Amino acid sequence: MDEWIQLFCKATSSKVNTDKCVIMSPGSPTNLPYPLMDKESKERYLGYYFNQFGLVPHLPERIDKVINDLIRWKPKHNNNYRGKLALLKTYGLSQLNYFTYLESPSHEAITRLEKVIDWFMFSNDRQYDPTKPTKRTMSKKRSIRSIDQGGLNLWDLNARFRAQKAWMFERFLHEVKNDRVAKVSFAQSWMDQLNQDKPNDFVRLCRSEWEKLTQPYDVSREAVPKPAMEPDKRGRVPLKQVYLQRLTIANEKWNVYDPTPGQKILATDDRVYPMNALAALSTIVLPKGRDLVWKYVTKCLPLVRGDPVASTCVTCGKDESSKHLFFQCKETTLPVKILKEVTAANNIPPPVWDITLLNLKQTPMTINLVAATLERIWFRRNDLRHQRDEPFTEQYLRARLISDMRHIIKRGTRLCVLFIYNRSPSASFLSSSSPPPSSSILSTTINNNINNIIIH
Repeated sequence: MDEWIQLFCKATSSKVNTDKCVIMSPGSPTNLPYPLMDKESKERYLGYYFNQFGLVPHLPERIDKVINDLIRWKPKHNNNYRGKLALLKTYGLSQLNYFTYLESPSHEAITRLEKVIDWFMFSNDRQYDPTKPTKRTMSKKRSIRSIDQGGLNLWDLNARFRAQKAWMFERFLHEVKNDRVAKVSFAQSWMDQLNQDKPNDFVRLCRSEWEKLTQPYDVSREAVPKPAMEPDKRGRVPLKQVYLQRLTIANEKWNVYDPTPGQKILATDDRVYPMNALAALSTIVLPKGRDLVWKYVTKCLPLVRGDPVASTCVTCGKDESSKHLFFQCKETTLPVKILKEVTAANNIPPPVWDITLLNLKQTPMTINLVAATLERIWFRRNDLRHQRDEPFTEQYLRARLISDMRHIIKRGTRLCVLFIYNRSPSASFLSSSSPPPSSSILSTTINNNINNIIIH
């Protein structure tokens, strides 16, 4: 080994600092050129820790760090569901992705992490109390569905971590199929272990998780089987694809919309069909308005239930149902009046304020203004319930709606064109007989109209 090191130093004009070198060995070799690491020591390499026995588990500490981060972030970020989900996945769970390549979390660690995630996502409490159970506004089975199927796109952590091991083995099989074994560092070692029927514990774990994916033949008969999944256009198999496949194998209808009792009542009694709203959610450009509509049609609004005092409307004293709060309470009169005035003044058909508005079948501009009005009503309700002294005058509401309208117009070319058309029906480039305008003309026209908006 020393000869190889000396040869490397000679070829690269380098020199080894013997004071900073140690050798890790499972046995007790003698006549070594560098000190042998003792049993208690460990070395860090690419974020992992190793000693003479192999990998030193470090994932529990990483999970503790994620839990502490979530507990620290909760009081500082008053985000909606979608915002908290982005924070959770982007800055929280992403810390674990790299370390779960080689390590696997215990069942106890996953349970503890999921408990904190439930509190982070669904609880109104700012401080985490491990002894206090969290009342979820959405069941775990429903929360892992996609947004357009009435779910939250929240990860099933156990399936996600297991899918990562299956994904690693699937990637290896694609390298074998594409004759790229020599170009991938670990592939030849895995090939040798499988061909000799002597896989180590890690390779055996990856293969066992991979075998749980759907297979058209008996994989146990081949040392190195064929890949289980087709690659995408770039020739890759994303981890997300393997994860979704694993969920599908466990339950073919895991991502199929299944209305809750509340959603069934919404459809039969109020003629509001949640799938219509979910399909049109992307039309709403205001994050809080979009989140509020999503909460309503998925029946996830955090309203008080079971308490004869707290479950009454703070304005009129009646039972505070979702329908009453947004469409029947007298507190909605002023924001709805301003909505109709603003829409009429800008050549936008004023909507009839009825619960069927939640089907989101109107024009994009009307949908966005309705969502903005709903958000104002919800904001006012929380002000009264939590005794916050916020303005709710006609002047304030009008200014807020105009501000929301400007924001809506600036967020999308399609909405801009529709609004300009409503404001200026004579615009020649919008007629069906005229050719489409150039991007520069369209951009200039849109900016001029935005700057010249006058809302009476």
